[in-house]
Amino acid sequence: MCCPDALAAAARLPSTPERMDRASLERDVNEYIERTVTRADELAPARAALVAADDARTAGNASFRSGDFATALETYEKGERALRTDALREPVTMAAAERALLALLANSAQCALKLGEHARAANLATAALGIHVCASEPALFKKVMVRLALARDTSGDADAAVATCEEAQLR
Repeated sequence: MCCPDALAAAARLPSTPERMDRASLERDVNEYIERTVTRADELAPARAALVAADDARTAGNASFRSGDFATALETYEKGERALRTDALREPVTMAAAERALLALLANSAQCALKLGEHARAANLATAALGIHVCASEPALFKKVMVRLALARDTSGDADAAVATCEEAQLR
């Protein structure tokens, strides 16, 4: 059985050369509803991954503020895994997942710096810079570049740190 709202919506569709009878219209509307519901079911894991990543970011931020950088880093990585498992594979959620992943990687890089894991911080910052949306998020881009420069500087590569800062200023 078809819902009355869907029938009303279908009735507003441009008419075809041949007038459809009620049974054909109802069949077409039911097929459309089935496709839409099925697609929503397919998107559920990706949307759940976005929620899980946001929850991980929030919990990680709380751990970071309390000075528990190891727990914060672990929590951010949990959010990253959730995104990579489902949300980044689905075109509908990919843009939101990339933004969330960018924030998680930037935060992870900061945690690694606080823990004295400079090579790991550099790898995390470099991974963040490789995300497509990083270029379109100027504030996050500069934040990640500063973290990369700090990681390079504390690793003893002052020249690379200066070059990274110069590149950040250019954008």
